[in-house]
Order: sequence, then C-alpha cells, then structure tokens
Amino acid sequence: MCNKYMEHTEPIPSSTVGTGGKLCNNIIRNIVCSALAKKHDLKFIYDFHEKTAELGIELYTNGAHNYHDTVAIKDDDFFKLLEQETLNHNLNVYDVYFQNQEIANFIRKYLCEQPRKIAIYNKNIFNYRYEINNDIFVHVRLDDATQYNPGYEYYAKVLNDLTFERGFISSDTIDHPLCKLLIEKHGLIPVQTNEVHTIMFASTCKYLLLSSGTFSWTIGILGWYSTVYYPDPELQIKWHGDIFGFQDWNKININDISSK
Repeated sequence: MCNKYMEHTEPIPSSTVGTGGKLCNNIIRNIVCSALAKKHDLKFIYDFHEKTAELGIELYTNGAHNYHDTVAIKDDDFFKLLEQETLNHNLNVYDVYFQNQEIANFIRKYLCEQPRKIAIYNKNIFNYRYEINNDIFVHVRLDDATQYNPGYEYYAKVLNDLTFERGFISSDTIDHPLCKLLIEKHGLIPVQTNEVHTIMFASTCKYLLLSSGTFSWTIGILGWYSTVYYPDPELQIKWHGDIFGFQDWNKININDISSK
C-alpha cells in the first residue's frame, strides 16, 4: 500500500521559495520564472510573492502543468527554455540567480511593456511625483556588503555636479559614518520606511544615485523617468551578476575619482 500511495502522491511544483537572497534577488528570479511558467503553463510557487505583487509586478500563477521530474537549470538556460515549444519537467532554480546583462535587458524591457508598466505605475503610492520634481535619491548599500560600497567620493562626485531641489538618502545602515557624512555635507533627507515603499518613492525621483546590488538595480529599472548613476568599474569582488550595463545609465569611474 505504501508504494501505491507514493505513485499517486502529487509532485512538488516548481518554486523559488528558499532559493536565497533578499527581496530584489527574488524579484529578479520571480520575473524570470514567471515568464517561463507562462510560456509552458507551469505551476510555480514564488518567494516574496506578496511584496512583488505590492510593487505591481504580476506573476503567473495559473499554471496547470506539474511534473514528477525536476531538472536543475542555469542562467544560460533561460532563453533556451523561453524559446522551446514544449517542456516535460519542473524547474529547479535553487542555485541560480539569473543575473547577467542579457537577462537584465529582458527584465527591463519586460517591465516597460504595457500593461505591466501601467500596473506598476498605478500601484506606486507616490506616482503623483513622476516627472514633476527635481529631487535626487541616494541609495547606500552597506550592512553585510559594506566592503563593496564605492565610498564617499563616488557619491560626492555626482551630488556636487548636479543641481537638485531636495536630496534623499536610504540605507540598510543609515547610522553608518558614510551616511552621516553624506547627510551632513549634502543636506540629504533620510528615508526610513519599508523596502517596497522605499523602491516606490526612489523610482519617482528625477536623479538616482545608486550603489551596486540588486536593491539599487531594482530602483533603477523602475525609475522610468529618472537619470541614473552607478559606480563603474565593477568592484573586483562582486556578490551579484553583471546587470548594470544599460547604455542610458551613467557610469561613474571610481578609479578616476580616487586618483585625482
């Protein structure tokens, strides 16, 4: 009876739950998996689903297919799976982050398409700010990634070169000396709210001054009407993939700054 019961056990669906990373790592993974789920009508469960939906990013949840076989995939498999006509197995995405420039381009284009852009726009509680302000938003990624931050001179370079009305700053470690220095020297206003509302507010600012990392990146790709600045070259040790190389974003060469 035990074997017979096992034969009829419902297979576990494909899932991004427990796949690692914080909110924006999972937003990237969720969007990729949602596109694959829709293409192949695949049943999928998503981590951070509620927060992704709060941003207005809708994920495909109506998949009918759920297979007994599960196959692990890599970044390079995404476009192959998106283009192939059939799929006869679930997807194991436990150890994949889908972070390269080709996928970054796909996600940015995907979120700009109608009606997705409209859904995100309408969900943004600060959408009244789009295109009517001259503000700058500074994101300072620190906490467990402090060693990857480009440093004060990077932020000061852009802040000193721009003319803006109000400056805002957000960080996972707002009491860090770097944040205190930026607040003091440049009159920045701390934004201390939850992750989703931070992304919403930041994406409405005219100028975005980003750190490395997927949280900054997500602010940037949702800043449809913003001028975006980010540090270049990439730091020697990275904790995320090559996702910042959009031609309309402004690279600030931190090596040039530090050599002056």
